[in-house]
Amino acid sequence: MIKTIDARVYQQIHFPDTPVVEICKAVQDRFGPSGAKAYPLCRDTAMAVLFTGLPIDRSALAESVRQTELGTPVASFIHGFLDKNKPASPCYDPLTLWVPDCKFELSVWLAPGETSGRFIHTGWEPKHGYWGQDIIVYKLIYRKKISHKLSVQIRELLRRWHEESTNAGFGEERLNQSPLSISEDDEGMIFTLQDYRPVTFPWIELYLRLRSGISRQQWPMEMLYRAVGDKRVDVIERRTNLTTVDEATITSGL
Repeated sequence: MIKTIDARVYQQIHFPDTPVVEICKAVQDRFGPSGAKAYPLCRDTAMAVLFTGLPIDRSALAESVRQTELGTPVASFIHGFLDKNKPASPCYDPLTLWVPDCKFELSVWLAPGETSGRFIHTGWEPKHGYWGQDIIVYKLIYRKKISHKLSVQIRELLRRWHEESTNAGFGEERLNQSPLSISEDDEGMIFTLQDYRPVTFPWIELYLRLRSGISRQQWPMEMLYRAVGDKRVDVIERRTNLTTVDEATITSGL
């Protein structure tokens, strides 16, 4: 059974009076006894609240109880820090976020109406999903040759993300130390990671940075990965032996 993260992204909402790192501490102080951990993301403009050790149960009743007992209280608590002049709408459009990590299934909640406009699709190339392979090739697809200015901007964004992901990490996860190679073709930008070990939060961080670091008109249409190379036995064993579920709410001030 795949674990689940419930990731919610709120747009054009700010925390005017309290830094995100302080909100993370407040959430952890309040809900820590229930197994919650809170992490700042996207240069402290977003946060992830992670619940650990929940029994896996995908029934509708269990999902309803989980949201009532965990999701709703945390969301209500976080909303208390939001700018009251820009209230969050109670309705959001769900978008699945696919990343090369087999221990999670991510569901991102976007602002109302965003999925009817331009947004970044995620996924993998056919027959190249992640099952423990040690090489990940990602492609940011634009369907046409990107401009030199945009190329420079994305390359710098990727390099900074890679450096921070391997050194400091995000959500207590770090990318394995390995070179980042970047290239281009007529459809967009390609980057490759060697000796890959599965992580989740660094990929969420990259997704958020793409959304916030470049204008919406310049977002890639798709963000697709191709997993190749040898398969790690430890990753396959971890996938087949899951007994608990982790859930997180990710709130962004984008």
